[in-house]
Amino acid sequence: MKAYSLDLRTKILTAYLHKEGSVRQLAQRFKVSARFVGELVIRFRHTGSCAPKPHGGGNPPRIDRSHDDVLFALVQQRPDATLKELCSALEARGQVTASKSSMQRTLVRMQLTRKKTTVAKSTGVTVPQAARDRLLDPGESAAAASAVDGGSPERGATLARH
Repeated sequence: MKAYSLDLRTKILTAYLHKEGSVRQLAQRFKVSARFVGELVIRFRHTGSCAPKPHGGGNPPRIDRSHDDVLFALVQQRPDATLKELCSALEARGQVTASKSSMQRTLVRMQLTRKKTTVAKSTGVTVPQAARDRLLDPGESAAAASAVDGGSPERGATLARH
């Protein structure tokens, strides 16, 4: 919930200081809770200010910066690991138990990208490409290849080995 405006806070305090009503009456008049008016008066007495308190900052991240080196090493060892696998590996190393969403936020913060497909170790070709290559005869054209991967004939370059 957003903090009430400074203008409203000032009006409530002015009315309270001019004894224009009790805390409950002022709360009804300005359509806020009695608790808010009471706490506003107390804050003004203690600090001399009616400004809202700063934001508390939220919960700290589960995977903090002290785990960055370990996580970086894990991603380097297994760039194709899923978020769940990375969470399990981090937990296995005795570091921290984290959720997939926490892992994703940490990887984004560290600007680490993960490889999205499994690599066929023997050929160096990604698995979807190897499957397409098996379907095609060596002499087929790029137009035939586009029918396999659902693209246009210009996308025949997707069959090239990297």
